[in-house]
Amino acid sequence: MILISFLWNIDVNQRGTDKIVRNRGQAFFRQIVATREWNSYLGGVFAPKTGFNQPNPYLAESIREIMTVDSQPLVRINPAYMTRQIAEMNQYPPHLYVHLTSLKPIRPANKPDDWETGALQSFRSRTDEILAYIKTDSFPLYRYMAPLITEKSCLACHAAQGYHEGDIRGGISISFPAEIFKTAQSGQFQILLWAHLFILVLGIFGIYSYFKMSGTYLAQLKQKNRDLYMLNTKKDKLFSIIAHDLKNPFNSIIGLSDLLVDHSEELEEKEKGEFLVSIQQTSKNAFQLLENLLGWAMSELKKIPFNPGPTEPSQLIESSIQLIHLSARNKNITLVNRVPEQIRVTADKNMLATIFRNLITNAVKYSYPGGTVEVSHSLQPGKHVFLVSDRGVGMTPEQKEKLFNLGCTSTFGTNNEKGTGLGLILCKEFVEKHGGQIWVDTEPGKGSTFNFTIPEQEVTRDS
Repeated sequence: MILISFLWNIDVNQRGTDKIVRNRGQAFFRQIVATREWNSYLGGVFAPKTGFNQPNPYLAESIREIMTVDSQPLVRINPAYMTRQIAEMNQYPPHLYVHLTSLKPIRPANKPDDWETGALQSFRSRTDEILAYIKTDSFPLYRYMAPLITEKSCLACHAAQGYHEGDIRGGISISFPAEIFKTAQSGQFQILLWAHLFILVLGIFGIYSYFKMSGTYLAQLKQKNRDLYMLNTKKDKLFSIIAHDLKNPFNSIIGLSDLLVDHSEELEEKEKGEFLVSIQQTSKNAFQLLENLLGWAMSELKKIPFNPGPTEPSQLIESSIQLIHLSARNKNITLVNRVPEQIRVTADKNMLATIFRNLITNAVKYSYPGGTVEVSHSLQPGKHVFLVSDRGVGMTPEQKEKLFNLGCTSTFGTNNEKGTGLGLILCKEFVEKHGGQIWVDTEPGKGSTFNFTIPEQEVTRDS
């Protein structure tokens, strides 16, 4: 649009310049024609004979000159002669060139040049006027030419050439330097160019700003969509846990307790013991699930207090082992704590306990009966590294990649234990809250080792 506007304005500028030039040519032409008509109406005028006013050799000798009563010679100045004198007087300095011409000139000097010949021929098709821009060796010119129409007063001299009233007898060619007009036109061109360049730069900046703002808006919109997707995923996960994973343990507890109440007298002591053990184990699993669910919900709401302080990891690991030992004993799995008692870290005690409890529970769940789950420690520059290892089923690369995602579905343990996947997500959030990292080294059929770090430096607690 800016290019079209620029070209259109250049065209308007050019047409404006042409109009000014045409008006100037028309003004000169009308002035000369008016002077010629005045001369012709008077039948010619007489002026003293001088070096400039010599008798016109193209007039009849009898009317070329007369003598006054005091014997002063006067020369007849006819319209053509007057036009020639006006042209000669105006060409110094070279501001204006006037040339009276015709396709049938009486005076040889009035013979048309090539451009004038073309113009005179076009007048035959009733062209009113001709304007052209001509580049010469000295300087560029504008050339204007209009036809001369034979008037009744013109027939006295031109009837012998075969002209009739109303015929195109010839024309007057007017030439003047184009420099002043081209300079003005060039100035207008510069103004138009810079104005349109300014508008172009302004437009590009506006378009850039618009797309930048649009890009920011779209990025924000995409982020909101991702947030909405995560909220929906969390909502679906929460409903799934409440509807299925949390419901099933209580169904088992209720079913077993109903058997004990309704058939207590019929059951043997051994059977009663087994039922009680199952109720106890199921209750603990349901409690851990509920605890993880509550912790995850509180973490999402940013309402879990973070109070780091001096903590002994070995004691927290022992407490977790005591909570899990029954599940481990049922599968004949040995739990080993190799973290030295003297190790101290700066951490939130409750969060760190949750991390150990979930990782050890997972290790037991996916260990084969008769296996070993081991918790160990190493000190690296600037951080403590804790490792929870098992020799269980392990994971494929695909399972490993999705491990800490909320939408990941937990697989069954070696004893068909069911999980929700919330425990590992909670571990990841709590580890990162401390400024650490968590990852897993695993191989299908050879077990898994979960690693997480706790930095040595002080961690800022929540205000």
